[in-house]
Amino acid sequence: MNKLTLIPALIAASLGGAGDDSCCAQVPDARSALETDIPDARIALAVEDEILGGTVTGGGRIEVTSMGGIVTVKGTVDDLLTRKRAIDLAATIKGVRGVIDQLEVLPRRGRSDRRIELDVRQALLRDPATEAHEVDVSVDAGLATLTGTVQSWAEKQLCLEAAYGVPGVLDVVDDLGIKTSAERTDDEIESEVAGRIRNDIWVEDGLLSVEVDQGVVHLRGSVGSLWERNRAERMARVAGVRDVDTDALEVAWWKRSEMRRGRPAEPRSDQAIEEAVELALHLDPRVGPHPPMVDVEDGVAYLRGQVASHAARLAAIRDARNTVGVGRVKEFLVIQPDVEIEDRDLAQDVRGWLLVDPWVGLDPITVGVNRGVVRLSGTVGSHVERRHAEDLAGRVKGVRRVHNHLDVRAPGDDLAGDVEIEQEIESQLFWSPFVAASEIDVSVVDGIATLSGAVESWPEYYAAEKNARDGGARHVINRIRVRHVLPGESEG
Repeated sequence: MNKLTLIPALIAASLGGAGDDSCCAQVPDARSALETDIPDARIALAVEDEILGGTVTGGGRIEVTSMGGIVTVKGTVDDLLTRKRAIDLAATIKGVRGVIDQLEVLPRRGRSDRRIELDVRQALLRDPATEAHEVDVSVDAGLATLTGTVQSWAEKQLCLEAAYGVPGVLDVVDDLGIKTSAERTDDEIESEVAGRIRNDIWVEDGLLSVEVDQGVVHLRGSVGSLWERNRAERMARVAGVRDVDTDALEVAWWKRSEMRRGRPAEPRSDQAIEEAVELALHLDPRVGPHPPMVDVEDGVAYLRGQVASHAARLAAIRDARNTVGVGRVKEFLVIQPDVEIEDRDLAQDVRGWLLVDPWVGLDPITVGVNRGVVRLSGTVGSHVERRHAEDLAGRVKGVRRVHNHLDVRAPGDDLAGDVEIEQEIESQLFWSPFVAASEIDVSVVDGIATLSGAVESWPEYYAAEKNARDGGARHVINRIRVRHVLPGESEG
């Protein structure tokens, strides 16, 4: 089935977050070449390059075409995780206005439905963020169906993600319900949604409006990328929301300068920033039911208290950093798992999750554990796999920290010279919907990239650094100046 897919990228675990917001909506009419100013052939090549560099494609074959910025991704992949990741990555390319998913999952090895079902159940139980949910699993011919109830839309996405990462799963049917609390008025919902979007550094809301009618959130106006529209939609799914309508929210990267939020007339107070961070932590199920304490002084967010896992710590730091007004984050978090697990058993749990993972299951990874601190060593095939292995280990119940000592044996890495790396970084910057590439200078010496110049905001600063790493830099020295620091933010 062809689907106009409007989903953001995974992990992040990394940049964080994900879920399947696919829909069968009508594909928007193509804009003229004059409006988009980027030929479809170039968009298709950029998307294909991003997918090949950002996923573990294995023996699959992927073909990308574009018409008026509507990208079609078709072919075969070995696992559902790669399929979801490929569609997510397509949304991060400048000029992409919609993605049609025609990828088919053809696993390299057959697995019984019973084995797949057991692995999905184990994936839900291993993760502290999903273990307590009332979720049942059934698998029929590789199709996994999740039923039961969760507390929020965000918790639902974490449960679905657990199933995406199990080998042999061809697709996931979402039959999860969300427990409803007291009825909320449209005004209450609208205020919360508008506040969440306004407080998020990744969504420029200058041309975006929020209206709520009978529990349906209508997002209208313009954003700069498909990824940004997907993020706005996710943030709109707060308690009490029946549905989110983005049909009138266009993707128009050429309007980016008009979308930038204006500087507030009065400096944003530390208290206002603090309240925004506290709300973000409260709404993130990865952080856990007892979020850390937050203090904000001169735009610096201090996180203190206890969290239950390595993944919860990283989620808390990410949520604070993604809040408008926060210049830096300093954390003094103590990781105290809800249950104490013997190192030997914890090592076995981590190995078990890595072994069944479709991306790193065949890699020679050694797991050592000392007092709940996991050390990963060995070799993996790409930087994507390296980050993915650390994310998996950090989400295992009982893990306090993860020290990642994995080496990358990616083919061609040793052959890439400074000139090639520099060119790849410049390409990454050009296609990023978050960065004004012309404002950034790149130099590479011995695989170390130095970025200089000026950008308008912290999202551009962070995105440029990620682009440099994705471009193949072994290390990044970021000397970019943030030109328009919001009142209450600190530079550095």
